[in-house]
Amino acid sequence: MPRIAVISDLHANLEASQAVRADILKEGTIREAYCLGDFVGYGPSPNEVVDLVLSMEKDGVRIRHAVGNHDLAAIGRCEFVDLQRPETLQRVCQQGGFADKTEVIRAYLNPETRKYVPVKAEAEQTMAWTLRQLTEQTRSFLAAKLEERIEIHPGVIAVHASPRDSAFEYVRDAKAATKAFESSAMDGARVCFIGHTHLPMAWSLPAEDRVSYAGRVIVTGQATARRDPKLKIASVTTLYLVNVGSVGQARGEDRRAGYVIYDSDASTVEFRRVEYDSATTVAKIRQAGLPNALAGRFGAEDGEP
Repeated sequence: MPRIAVISDLHANLEASQAVRADILKEGTIREAYCLGDFVGYGPSPNEVVDLVLSMEKDGVRIRHAVGNHDLAAIGRCEFVDLQRPETLQRVCQQGGFADKTEVIRAYLNPETRKYVPVKAEAEQTMAWTLRQLTEQTRSFLAAKLEERIEIHPGVIAVHASPRDSAFEYVRDAKAATKAFESSAMDGARVCFIGHTHLPMAWSLPAEDRVSYAGRVIVTGQATARRDPKLKIASVTTLYLVNVGSVGQARGEDRRAGYVIYDSDASTVEFRRVEYDSATTVAKIRQAGLPNALAGRFGAEDGEP
């Protein structure tokens, strides 16, 4: 199998997406790519980013797409709400039949009752702006072409957020990673690529620590954080969650666009960083009248949807 690119969290950042596309094409050997969602949200160029990703097919790169939480909000499958605003909380409680904020959050945490997604003010405001910008072509793509879970090849899968909750759960620490390995989505899988937190890294677990007990899967050990620039996959003995980082809204100290190249023949995952014209992105954010917090650092605090 040839080397493949795995990208995620483009967040309507055209300049970062263009730079990553150019880096992928420069490799010359990549004919397959996977995008783990969040095409839109935060950034100023949602339609242009979707068009750019679709154009990769013309460049000879076959691409499949997973759905992110911002994509779901953009097509009306959920609503981003700032519950710190009293008027928003009152409206949500009235519409949803909730008694208070606690009930709203409890409903969000259950995928069966999830409709209102608590976010910071800038995420709510930017999604409202995004909804006004989307073309019918972009809406159709987000509604019809995105998958909940992708099988890259036997034993290797990809989702936006976590195998337990494909679009919303954050894998931020060892506890969350350990629980993610218990997911039934990991049955038969050795590697799961994820995004969502925008922080590139991996978690590993000895395969023998994932066992069936009393009719359910449990993990007897604890996942270990891995930050190798080039990760060697020992897939016979070890399970992996690999966060590919973010193209359009990188977090942490390194704000360059990020993605990974997976080489199944060599059993390696290479974490890549790409410079891009972020000044132009910031200028577009300001011109669009998007929240100043986005123009100042192009992103909310780490851990926010």
